[in-house]
Amino acid sequence: MTDAATAGRGQPLWPEVLDCLSKRVGNRMSVSMAGAGRAPPIHLATAGPLKRSPPIAQSHVIGGVIFLLFVWLPIANIAISFAVMCLYGALTESSEHQASLGKRAMGLKVTDLEGKRISFGQALGRSFLKEFFSISVLGWLTFLAILFTKKKQGVHDLMAGTLVWKTS
Repeated sequence: MTDAATAGRGQPLWPEVLDCLSKRVGNRMSVSMAGAGRAPPIHLATAGPLKRSPPIAQSHVIGGVIFLLFVWLPIANIAISFAVMCLYGALTESSEHQASLGKRAMGLKVTDLEGKRISFGQALGRSFLKEFFSISVLGWLTFLAILFTKKKQGVHDLMAGTLVWKTS
């Protein structure tokens, strides 16, 4: 045996340690290293289920509160991104330019069915529908309508009463 396991005495130390740890007085455990020339005994009370339940319940409540505080972050991130994209589309497409930065770069503009500038409300409805369809499961299919409608309108354009025109 190694010197650490025998404490330099030639005999294993483990039986003494286990013996010290197993001495019980009622529901208390007496741990004493005095036999090995150490500190005086320490008395530890064992905790039964009635003592353990409140702290366990408290831990679960705290964990639940922490979970509820942070579980909404991905949902909030999606909701905030959705709102920002809707507002961006509504502000840019109802502006004097009648187009988002991408549409302006491509030489496009958004109008009503008569070729007039759309209102903020109409642009907001169009943007909401476009964003909603783009994140839905079958949403991309609604954009295929552009290929098959006479005026090249997506479902969001049909519902909002808008057209997208080439300016150049």
